[in-house]
Amino acid sequence: MSGNSRAAGGLGDQDPDLLLLISSYLDARDLVRLSLTGRRTLVRIADEAARHAVESRAPGLFPKYDDETWTLTLHHHELLGRPLRLDTLVGRDVRHVRRDGAAISVSTDQYMTGVSDAVMRGGRHLAYFKRSGGNNVYLGVTRPLKGLGRLGFDNYMPFHQSHQTELLNQFDPVRWQYNNVHSCMLSCFYASCCWGDLDSNYGDAFVDGGEELQLDDGTEPIGLLLDLDEGSLTAFKGGRRVGTLKHGLGGDYVWVVSLRCSTESTSCTVSIEKGDVAELQA
Repeated sequence: MSGNSRAAGGLGDQDPDLLLLISSYLDARDLVRLSLTGRRTLVRIADEAARHAVESRAPGLFPKYDDETWTLTLHHHELLGRPLRLDTLVGRDVRHVRRDGAAISVSTDQYMTGVSDAVMRGGRHLAYFKRSGGNNVYLGVTRPLKGLGRLGFDNYMPFHQSHQTELLNQFDPVRWQYNNVHSCMLSCFYASCCWGDLDSNYGDAFVDGGEELQLDDGTEPIGLLLDLDEGSLTAFKGGRRVGTLKHGLGGDYVWVVSLRCSTESTSCTVSIEKGDVAELQA
């Protein structure tokens, strides 16, 4: 626990105004620790401090759900502010290749997957992906699933029908805004959009554009813009729009990468990096 959180815990229940002031300097992790003291006043103050933080940083952008505390909402919002990582690895042969967790690699001919823990609930979000060692790569968004890395999948492709059971088990109409498109991904091999929904419907084409990506050789990062204000996922290259993969997206999504090794390669690597939406060209 940091010095600030130790100080807040030491003040006890005697000075709530001072406690709230001190708590306003804590991050979500320390506010959680403060609330875990079990003392009613500290739990209330930790959640109130978290509420002030969320509402001041992202008014209307990051909604709080009724079944979560403000402290948890702040934690999710802080994850969005950090550099992007592929936190959760799914499959028997996938590994991080950098300490920052932003790049993964496989050396098998079955699809393995890396998923970000940063949940996107609203607004516009841009990620750039760079690959090497092959083009059997899918880039996009999927629903956040609890315990995904512990489910024991030997291989994993988010939009594949064989992996739909866990999505159905964790279906959340509120967090998914009654939208059943659970995955939407760009195929770097076919330059097409692959998506799936909970009614076993699947698609494999851009809404518009995408032809330019058919000649992609992996030397230039591909950008994906998830715009939850208008419900679209759009591809960019060189900062310029290439095409829209899909409209009608809504609810919580996280960035996801699935990849397998090509026959001519010994390994395939993909990295993710946060982009600046303001720098995009029309």
